[in-house]
Amino acid sequence: MLHWDIGGPEGTWGVRQGEWKAWGEKNVVELYNLKDDPSEKNNIASKHPAKAKELTQLHAEWKLEMLKSANGGKLPKTAAPADEDKTKLTKEERAKRKADRAQ
Repeated sequence: MLHWDIGGPEGTWGVRQGEWKAWGEKNVVELYNLKDDPSEKNNIASKHPAKAKELTQLHAEWKLEMLKSANGGKLPKTAAPADEDKTKLTKEERAKRKADRAQ
């Protein structure tokens, strides 16, 4: 899996998992199947919302791990992934994230 995060005011990020690639900016998430669409001409996020959510969540978790790593293994109290508000989480997922941050 490959992640990138440009940050800045747009908060541009991306993740590649196998033939799938997602990228986001502000409140937009796009999804592409690179096997079927190597030129990334057809955003298929609306056709595969579960995959778009999965990759968005994987990126948010990766970003948290990078923040922890840069802060001696602890998450800075002011840190919150920009992608979190774009992903609708279940009550259990929110509780797990909260518990993970408290560690």
